[in-house]
Amino acid sequence: MTLILDADDLVGVLDYPTAIEAVEGAFRDLGSGKVVMPVRLTIRVEAHEGVSAFMPAYLPGKDQLGIKVVSAFGRNREKFGLPTVIGSILLLDAKSGMPMAIVDGTYVTAVRTAAASAVATKYMAREDASTLGIFGSGVQGETHLLAISEVRRLDGAVVNSRDPKRCEDFCERMSKKTGIKVRPGRPQQVAESDIVVTATTSKTPVFDGSWVKRGTHI
Repeated sequence: MTLILDADDLVGVLDYPTAIEAVEGAFRDLGSGKVVMPVRLTIRVEAHEGVSAFMPAYLPGKDQLGIKVVSAFGRNREKFGLPTVIGSILLLDAKSGMPMAIVDGTYVTAVRTAAASAVATKYMAREDASTLGIFGSGVQGETHLLAISEVRRLDGAVVNSRDPKRCEDFCERMSKKTGIKVRPGRPQQVAESDIVVTATTSKTPVFDGSWVKRGTHI
């Protein structure tokens, strides 16, 4: 019988410390040659301004086999009220190929992406890094704030978004959720933070490189 897990099922069991530990372990296995992972296959859907990526992997030592499909359609929110990024994960029995689980990949992708950034921050950011700057007030902005706060003690965060109202709502909500002072700011204020996250799909630069301080982790 194939298990089906939606986002509500995952929220209660996939926390950020667990995700960060899992992603760090996955990077270690990949670097050690313990993972069979073909190059990601990408299909562009030009007519609808979208792209879908197909990412299979097999871990022989753990007998784990699966594929994640992630689609990014830039106009989803305005056209359908759907997230920009939508994903699904299919896990297979590595011994028989039978489907074991179909898992909501949207939540997993949001958390995994931020967890990967947190692993990088853990090892590459200065130990005394205490301010976080975020470009973007969407899902990735939220998950990155939550994940990075697990690996660095943050005194505050400043956020810049093209939608001022959404940015203000984001800052108010995340301040309450994390206990960290999160406030809106100008692009230069964001870029001057100790850690800078670019959680945006912008195709044009969102800050001037000259604003970035020496020793900043991006």
